[in-house]
Parts: sequence; structure tokens; C-alpha cells
Amino acid sequence: MLPFSVGVAQVEERLRTLRRRLNLFALQDGAYLGGSVLLIAATLVIVLAVRGQATVFALTLWAAAAASALALTAAILRVRRHWLSMTQVVHFADHQAALEDRLPTLLLAETLTSPLKDLLLAQTLAAAPKWDIDALAPRRIPQSACLLAGSLAALIITSYFVRPPAAPMTMAAVTPPPPLAPAPEPVLQSAPDGQSEHHVPAGDSSKWAVYPARPSRPGLWNAPPPPGGLSRTGKCA
Repeated sequence: MLPFSVGVAQVEERLRTLRRRLNLFALQDGAYLGGSVLLIAATLVIVLAVRGQATVFALTLWAAAAASALALTAAILRVRRHWLSMTQVVHFADHQAALEDRLPTLLLAETLTSPLKDLLLAQTLAAAPKWDIDALAPRRIPQSACLLAGSLAALIITSYFVRPPAAPMTMAAVTPPPPLAPAPEPVLQSAPDGQSEHHVPAGDSSKWAVYPARPSRPGLWNAPPPPGGLSRTGKCA
């Protein structure tokens, strides 16, 4: 038979492990429920932002923010309500295993001086399968995890498939552009006397300047040939 101190230490260690599992279960449940509400609100906001009107989107945005705040508050209160102390875990295990207050009595300080402490320890250890950790807390992940996974999947699918409506095509976009007109041919304009003629484009003649013709040298080209003519060397005879 185990010594009394060793048996009590085993009982306390099992109760601490049970407390950790129960509190972790409650913490996960609250976090998954709050996260599910946040994801559902985000999904609705995305859908209405893409497809809904401006007024409906604004109302939905405020409603989603309020629902998210309420969900977080409810999750915190839920975790706090289901959070168990060591004393509560002892009474919970004793009630579930139908030990009739043997488990709380075993952990009392007065039991150390009781002549029935060994008998009480033996009865408690004999009923250990009834208050085993896997028997009292068989689930490690709450069912709210499925709700969180579904909300996350809905958000991903909505973000991927929901697209804004296409803008209607106007007649300008449907009608092909008109063909380009051929470039105008340059127009020959007559210049006044003493000025040269230039080709000026027909579209804009103001940008083209008309320069006067270069005057010829008097007496050089218009002079009559000498009487004797020119020799082969080009000199006057």
C-alpha cells in the first residue's frame, strides 16, 4: 500500500491536470465562438460593400461592429463563468465519480491526523477510474471549433468569388472610331512681285513666311556681249 503522503500527492496531481484541461476547454470555446461572430460579420460587410448600396453598407458596418463588441464581451464572460478553481474541480470530480465527499475530505488538513486516513485514501484510489481525466473531460477541442472553421471558409470563399458588378459599356466604347482623314496636299501660292514662291500647306499658311526673291546683279547678266565676242579662253577679243 502506498504511503499516505505519496497517495495524496498523486490525487492532487491528477486534479491539477483535470483543472488545466477543463479551463483550456472553456478558453477555447469562448475564443472560437467570439471568432466565429467576427468572421461572420466580416463576411456580411464584404458582401454588402461589393453588392449593396451605400446606406445599407453603412448600417451593416455599424451593426457588425456592435455585434463584434458584444461577441467579445460574451466570450469573456463565458470563459470567466466556466473557469474553475482548484476547490471547484475537487467538488466536480467528487460529484461526477459519486464519491460522497471522500475526495474533498481526503485533501483536508485535518485528515492527516485522522486514524481513518489510510482507509479513505484506499477508497479514493479504488474509485480512480470514475474520476479519471479522460472520463471527466473526454473532449479536448470544443464543437465551436467547427463553427469557426465554417465561418473562416465562408469568408475565404466570399472574398474570392464575390466581385463588384461590371460597369455598362457606353456607345462610345462600342462604336469604332472614324477613319483618319488623309493629310492635305500643299498648295502653291503665288507671291507678290519681287518675292519668291514657296509651297505652303493648305491648313495653316500663317506659320509660313514668304521671303523676297534675291535680286540679280545689275550689269552682269543683263549686259550685252562685247562686239568682238569672247575668245576660247573666255576673254574679250
